[in-house]
Amino acid sequence: MQIFKPKIGIIGFGEAGQALSDGLTTSGYQGLRAYDNQIDKYIKLAQSSNVELYNSKVEFINGLDIVFSLVPCSVALSVAQDFIPLIKNGAYIDLTASSPADMELEGELAQEEMVDYFDGAIMGSVINFKHKVPIYLSGLGNKQIFKNLKNLGMNIKYVGELAGQASATKLCRSIYTKGTEALLLELMKVTDHYHITDIVLESIDKTWYLNGFISEVNRLIESNDRHIKRKYDEIVNVVKMMEDLDLNVSMTQATKNVLSTKMLV
Repeated sequence: MQIFKPKIGIIGFGEAGQALSDGLTTSGYQGLRAYDNQIDKYIKLAQSSNVELYNSKVEFINGLDIVFSLVPCSVALSVAQDFIPLIKNGAYIDLTASSPADMELEGELAQEEMVDYFDGAIMGSVINFKHKVPIYLSGLGNKQIFKNLKNLGMNIKYVGELAGQASATKLCRSIYTKGTEALLLELMKVTDHYHITDIVLESIDKTWYLNGFISEVNRLIESNDRHIKRKYDEIVNVVKMMEDLDLNVSMTQATKNVLSTKMLV
């Protein structure tokens, strides 16, 4: 039985677009198209990668089954507004790091134009994993598209019917990951001052996430509800210690503010 291979095009042939293209073509996919308004900059690279590069929107879009957008998020909405009305019997998948609100607007436009639309979030390094990078999708488009993409080796997970859910998932994850990064930087300013960085990190390593992340989340939320006053008093002392050392206290002060608000609920 012959497996259907959709005709795919990628808008934006920058670093991410090149990585996705490279993964698909090196795995055997043929006939991949790309669009970029800087065609002179990328034409030789595209030719060496067996990618057909266009700078005409109409010629690029003609006959495509799936269109991926990998442009900078600052122009993603305007690019979607240009391309979605040109699509006939195909799907538009926005893989930019755009806001959920912009994804919702794109989804509404696609619905008006009767185009399958999915909001996408790349949940790893496309440079390292190429077309096999984990991708979350949400929207009301034809679910057969997932099967077609998985047949090409892509790592697709469907997270909901609403445009914006996939991008919101990535951004919400960033609240934790980027917040943790900032908190660690702030923490290590203090531990370095007292020459106890290794001791503190080893202590955290031995006591956190022993039963997995979800279990730890549940434990912390339950503990927060039961011991909010004690936790608040402790963080007040942490803020005072850092202020005494004349260190940046932004993340710890934010923690204090959150706990203070929680006590008022």
